[in-house]
Amino acid sequence: MRILNYNPEEMVHDWRILAMQALEKDIVYLCRFRPIYNVEREDVEQELRLFIWDKLPNYNSERSSIRTWFYMEAKGKLYRLTRTELRRYRREILFASAVHIPCDDQENQG
Repeated sequence: MRILNYNPEEMVHDWRILAMQALEKDIVYLCRFRPIYNVEREDVEQELRLFIWDKLPNYNSERSSIRTWFYMEAKGKLYRLTRTELRRYRREILFASAVHIPCDDQENQG
């Protein structure tokens, strides 16, 4: 049987869509139970979806199952997001404590 209009790029694209659908529950689970300070859960989920979508061509089925691969990649990404947000938060706190803006009352008293 011959397949008409066969395009290998479309087949790869379809495989990525199926993989993302299979991993959707895992994405929601990870983002729900690994919260990141000061970031909405939906934003983290979207960031993780985009990251996994870009990394899917690197997946090798001979080395591990797709869920094992996903958890390793996703944990690393969530760790980097958490580290980035904590650094941003520390900078804000440091800046707020270093800059002292006097009130009008203090200027008038001295």
